[in-house]
Amino acid sequence: MRDHAMQCDEFPVRDALPDLAHGRLAADERTRVEAHVAVCAACAAELGVVRAARALLAGAGRPALDLEAVSA
Repeated sequence: MRDHAMQCDEFPVRDALPDLAHGRLAADERTRVEAHVAVCAACAAELGVVRAARALLAGAGRPALDLEAVSA
């Protein structure tokens, strides 16, 4: 559950956080988003959540495919 006391109204920046975490921002956009995250506790926390989720998913690997279940 999110802490509603800690929010940010910079929607373009918040929307760019997943792209920042995945390294998909152009250099100028990355610089702008990183500068905002450096001074905004809400966005820094959100970026931490995105990065943690990314790390969790990266460590999970691919699920095994049950060929018998698929062909049934």
